[in-house]
Amino acid sequence: RGKLEPEQSFSNAAMLKHTGGQPCGVNCVTFLDTDTTVAAMDNGAIFLFGVLGAETTVLEAVPGKGGPKAHVGAALCVVWDARIGLVSSGQDGYVRVWDFEWREGKFSRPPIQTKQVSVQPFAVRGFQRACAVQNMDMLEGKLICGTTANIIMEIDVAAMEQTEHDVKHRSVRVVHQGHTGESRRDKQGILLPSLEVKAVA
Repeated sequence: RGKLEPEQSFSNAAMLKHTGGQPCGVNCVTFLDTDTTVAAMDNGAIFLFGVLGAETTVLEAVPGKGGPKAHVGAALCVVWDARIGLVSSGQDGYVRVWDFEWREGKFSRPPIQTKQVSVQPFAVRGFQRACAVQNMDMLEGKLICGTTANIIMEIDVAAMEQTEHDVKHRSVRVVHQGHTGESRRDKQGILLPSLEVKAVA
C-alpha cells in the first residue's frame, strides 16, 4: 500500500520546471509502489512523484522528461497494474498502455506506448470529440471506464492494439449508454452531454 507523508515538503519550483512555469492541476493519482505516486496532469503529462532528499518532487515523466506529453489536452486518469503496466486516459479520447521498468526511483527501462484505443467512435454523432475516459479501474485484466459522454465501457486490455480515432475497436464494449442533449457547450463550443443512463443489452 502506498504511503503519504504530510510532514514532507513539496518543491513548487521543481514542479513548475516540468510544467513550463505554469501551475498545473492533478486529475488522478495511483501508487506505483510504496514510494512512488503516478499523477495524471492537466497539461497532458504523467508525472512520477517521489522523495528526493527532504522534498517530494517530480522524479520522472511518461513517456519522458522534456519530450511529448502522454496525451493531447489533459491526462484524465491513470491505473497501475504490475502485470499489465500503466494505463492512462486523456482528453484526446485515447486510452493508452505504457510499458517500463522502475527501480530505485528511476526508469531502468524507459516507457514505451504498447497499446492504444480510442473511445470516440462509440459516442453518438456530434459528441465524438467530447468523449474521453475520465475515470477507470482494473478488474481481472479489464478496464471499467466512465466517460465524459455518459457511457460506461469495458475495455479488454489484452485485446487492445494500436488504433486511431477512425477504428471502433473490438476490445471496447459499451456496458451502459446514456442519452445526450444539446443543453450545454464547453469553452471551445463542444457539446456537453446531459446524463440519463439506460442499459444496453
